Amino acid sequence: MRKRIHRSSIAGVVLAHILAAACGCSQGPETVTVTGSVTLDGSPLDDARIEFDSGDGAPPESLVVTSGAFSGNVVVGTKTVRFFALRPSKPNPMLSPTDVQNPFENILPDRYGYDSAITIDLSVDDPTNLSYELESKR
Repeated sequence: MRKRIHRSSIAGVVLAHILAAACGCSQGPETVTVTGSVTLDGSPLDDARIEFDSGDGAPPESLVVTSGAFSGNVVVGTKTVRFFALRPSKPNPMLSPTDVQNPFENILPDRYGYDSAITIDLSVDDPTNLSYELESKR
């Protein structure tokens, strides 16, 4: 009796996976491949991150920027675009020995980070080869 229950349980699990795949239940949200370039003051940005934030409380989608280029899949929709290039922080002489200093700082101006007003509407029907030219000073 035990073997029958065990075999039927396995068969049930296999059948559930086949049905889920057949009906498309496991596909998830629609995504688009995004590629592009990022420069800072005319030079390719390296060792950085570009984030696409939907603003709905979900974590932003993050792509690595290497030698000024990025590529990856992002869920379609309207996104706020943010850029981060973290480098080790310089010691702050104003802090006391008991103060905690953030070990990294974003070398890009705040207007490209959390204060970014850059938006994009990503759709499967539109080209997604993006180009961003950032400036360290206005």
